[in-house]
Amino acid sequence: MRIRGKKAVFFIGGLLTIFFPASKPTPAGASIEKAPTRLFLTLEEALPAAGRPVLLVFFSTTCLVCWDDLFEAKAMIEADDFPVELVGVSLERPEDLESFLKKYSFPYPVVSDRKRLVHRRFRVRAAPFKLLLLDEAVLYRDDLRQNPKTQRERLRQCLIGLTSKSRLH
Repeated sequence: MRIRGKKAVFFIGGLLTIFFPASKPTPAGASIEKAPTRLFLTLEEALPAAGRPVLLVFFSTTCLVCWDDLFEAKAMIEADDFPVELVGVSLERPEDLESFLKKYSFPYPVVSDRKRLVHRRFRVRAAPFKLLLLDEAVLYRDDLRQNPKTQRERLRQCLIGLTSKSRLH
């Protein structure tokens, strides 16, 4: 049996995919430079000083949609210089998170929430999910009934409101 033309190309391409699978893509907003990782086991260790707003981004390293959400939040905060600290929260093991953080040079603190303490505290059941906190007050919470674009715009408006308030003081 001879395989010719387009069939041969597809056959060879399929074999290459089986024997040499592609690695996970680099998420948008991820940098190639190496940054020190800041991995914590509790939220309290990861939080900045009191009075500073914190954006918690719940994510999973095995979920590409979560990656996009995490790196989009990072890019939004950095592009508009919002006065907020980003903290990632994941259920993954510390060693898996350490590998992910080093690979993508993620410079913000990340909490390995293996015991689901942070998830239960804020009633988060799925990733990706975002919460904006000021001390103990929840200023923004993702509404999963809305599409991601609407969620991003609501979060942006909340961050703009924080920026204008911080400039007044």
